[in-house]
Amino acid sequence: MFLSFIKEESATPLLSFISIQKLGKDIEQVKSPPTVKGKDEDLILQNIRRSVEKNNLNNITRTNAYLSFYKEYPEIHWSFLAHMVSRNAGYHMTDIQSVFFKSILKDNDIKSLFYFLEKANFEIFADAYPQLLLYQESKKRGLPLFHLLDVLNISPFMKVLWNEFWRTQDSRMLTVAMIINEQQLLQQRVLNHNNSFSSLQSMLFTFHDRLALTTILFPFYKKNKKKRSLTGAAVHHFEEVNQRITTGKKLYQLLFHSDIYAHAFSFAQQINHTGSREDYWPETYHAEIQNNRVHSPPLAAVWTDVKNTLACPEEWYDSRKKLLPLHSLPIISPRDLSSLHTKKIKWIKRLQKSILL
Repeated sequence: MFLSFIKEESATPLLSFISIQKLGKDIEQVKSPPTVKGKDEDLILQNIRRSVEKNNLNNITRTNAYLSFYKEYPEIHWSFLAHMVSRNAGYHMTDIQSVFFKSILKDNDIKSLFYFLEKANFEIFADAYPQLLLYQESKKRGLPLFHLLDVLNISPFMKVLWNEFWRTQDSRMLTVAMIINEQQLLQQRVLNHNNSFSSLQSMLFTFHDRLALTTILFPFYKKNKKKRSLTGAAVHHFEEVNQRITTGKKLYQLLFHSDIYAHAFSFAQQINHTGSREDYWPETYHAEIQNNRVHSPPLAAVWTDVKNTLACPEEWYDSRKKLLPLHSLPIISPRDLSSLHTKKIKWIKRLQKSILL
């Protein structure tokens, strides 16, 4: 299971069941049709849509947009989590274009995996980034503008949770809410409509169990150590939405852990995201093909921008049971995955050398 790398000790309370029931009632009462109050709000929406389109071109632009927003509004923890996970999505996109993977995967399989990852991240950004920009506009004006989420086809779940955050400033609650929303949206708009997902699952299974490359990795430094270490979590049972939500909550707790956060944030600010794993571990990976390091090309060198179209904005919220992940957060102890990752990489290096001979 997922916690092969992270020790879960216990859970910390987040929202009481009474609070969750109240939120459920509020969501069910959101029935008003989308409304725009005058030219001023119409201009806000136009600017948001332009910014989303500009920044949703590819993995690099999305990843950078998440970090830029977080640096301005650090109370929105989800934006930094999204940045670090989006970095990993870029690494997964370029893994399959490395000399090693191109030798074991068919071209059609490589393209299918890339288009799946690209579509999933495109849909999440198209839904989440407008929420961030509307919060930004609300902060500037000193009043909540979350009624405009209706016009942007955002779930009433998030409309209620953003208003609750505006009142409480509970960053942890909002982060879990956005994790729930993005994963339910991914299920509804991408996975449920992907006829080839079963074959993609098979390839993703191979990636993890044989190669351990679907692990989401965060860089950090151990005390008195100059060499960067890696921690993170493996993504299992990707087809199960509740499992992905649980994974997201654990990644959040891991990234904002006192032993990890400062190092990860410093890394994010100092190291430009290219999509090559050389970004975080240059001793092991290299953007060019070399015998002594694993080939990990930058995204711009191996993939061109894709013209995505948004899926039909189906509503995912239909039961208060989907609010239950708001009840608690896991308490975790980070594990150093560097040595485990190194063992897999040594094996890939040997195979890569045989390919290049």
